[in-house]
Amino acid sequence: MTLSEPHAFPENELIVTGIAKRDGETLFVKNTKPDREWELPSGTVEDGESLEEAMHREFLEETGCPVEESEPVMVLVWAFPDSLLTQVIYHITCGPQEGETVDEIAETRWMDEIPADVSFGSISREAFEDLLELDNEDALSRLRDLLDGPIKSRKSLAAGAATGGLLSWP
Repeated sequence: MTLSEPHAFPENELIVTGIAKRDGETLFVKNTKPDREWELPSGTVEDGESLEEAMHREFLEETGCPVEESEPVMVLVWAFPDSLLTQVIYHITCGPQEGETVDEIAETRWMDEIPADVSFGSISREAFEDLLELDNEDALSRLRDLLDGPIKSRKSLAAGAATGGLLSWP
């Protein structure tokens, strides 16, 4: 391919994910889809919506809890053979549950431990544990080290698996 030939760019989906913590517990949602279990509240950014607007909407829809404060803390890029998924992670401070959740959520629960059946892409449980502690410098450093490898090595793309990679740190 030369520089004058048209390039096919992969489809790119933008999603937001919220980490809400209080009294040593993290808020998880249980998805009703058979291939997904407990996960952090997240969803797709809609056309014309800002990242923060999407985070507030998705968090309220999935947990029934209004967002009082949100702060972006990390961006991950998941590379697939024909698409990219860009995920913006937020720290969330939320109010008490005020309403119902959307149909795709079976249950919302504050947990003091990560559930055994947590779903968060292809990152390891160790990396997921550090993700929940992003305000801790040691956890932040470990997570940077854990995610550095997939950025440099795209071996899993050939196998069709997702690769989580660090894009940027605010």
